[in-house]
Order: sequence, then C-alpha cells, then structure tokens
Amino acid sequence: VKVLLLKKDEDLNKKIVTFIKLNITHVSVTLLCEEFKLSVNELYNVLGNKKPGEIIRKERLKIVKKMRRQKASEEIISKASGFSISYLKKI
Repeated sequence: VKVLLLKKDEDLNKKIVTFIKLNITHVSVTLLCEEFKLSVNELYNVLGNKKPGEIIRKERLKIVKKMRRQKASEEIISKASGFSISYLKKI
C-alpha cells in the first residue's frame, strides 16, 4: 500500500511542477492548494523535501537568466517571470 501512495505522490509531484512551469507568471502556494485541492501541509508532504515557494523561485530564476542572456528588457522579463521590475533590479 505504501508503494502505491509513493507512486501517487510522485505523479502528483510531477503534475504540480508542470503546473508551476505553465503558470509561472501568477502561480502561488495558495493557487497550488486550490488547483490540486490540497491543504498547505498536504502540498508540502507531496513535494517532499522541496518547498513550493523554492520551486517557483527557481523556475522564475531560470527564465530570468535565459532572457537576460537574450538581452530582453527588464519589462519583458518581468512579464515572463512574474518577478516585479524592482525585484529584478536587485537580482
């Protein structure tokens, strides 16, 4: 039974990460909980040792790095990543 639960959590984990990537500009822990009908504790349990906020930030930073290499404007990067322009100036 435990193996089935682990497999189910693993599948859900992949779905959550995919959802984050597809909705990166506006995703939040609250939105994840609503979308997957999970409490905050359940969300953390499904993701295991990864925190949802860290996953979101990491994915946003990937976008920022890629777009900065392409010399995109801060405004375009802000819209694509979900980070504010003022925050982008700090990182």
